[in-house]
Amino acid sequence: MTISLGYRGPAEGGERGVEPIATIIRDGQSVANAMVFCSLLSADDQAMGDEAATLYEPPAGKEPGLYTAGKLKLPDEGSRCTVRFRIVLPESEQDWLRDVEIPL
Repeated sequence: MTISLGYRGPAEGGERGVEPIATIIRDGQSVANAMVFCSLLSADDQAMGDEAATLYEPPAGKEPGLYTAGKLKLPDEGSRCTVRFRIVLPESEQDWLRDVEIPL
């Protein structure tokens, strides 16, 4: 199984936000039945809002299916932020946690 994590944004000159993205591939196929959640953490690892559930977008052409939580608003100050992904995989009893730092 391969899990890839990242984000889209922030766009220059646009609203300060990022869109968390996760893809999960097993045996060459997108996994559509995982539960993926995202939250934004401050530089001191404090939650900056509620955890957001993602929506699954099926594969499109050669692009794999992906999970996205919509846009999370970044703080105004230029401090470091982190997107925390919490993934519940099918047939797994434990949550899978990973953080992706957002350089500001």
